Amino acid sequence: PSTATPSTATPSTATPSTATPSTATTSTIPTTTTTPATEGIFIAGGFGGDQSTELFIPHTGKSCSLPDLPDSREYHTLDTLGNTPVLCGGVYTSTSTFCLHFTPTSASGVWTNYATMLEE
Repeated sequence: PSTATPSTATPSTATPSTATPSTATTSTIPTTTTTPATEGIFIAGGFGGDQSTELFIPHTGKSCSLPDLPDSREYHTLDTLGNTPVLCGGVYTSTSTFCLHFTPTSASGVWTNYATMLEE
């Protein structure tokens, strides 16, 4: 038959634990959040909308109206110089040598004279 060996228990010699107080430091680090520029397509004048202007934002699929051009424009150019939209020329004799630029003075903006070209 099987015999069991008696086990001997050794008394515990554990050391009582001592709690070490801890401290927490909270610091605030200033951060700067930059919003990326929103890209849009500036639409101005043209057949059927001779004086209208708007900004189309492809990312959202939305557009917003901007102030009308001071005169009708068709077959003109619209370029950006720096961050300023500049519109020049057109098919109409009264506007063919004049350039306008768009200045955002408020939430809407204003079209003002920019330059007069020497030739059509």
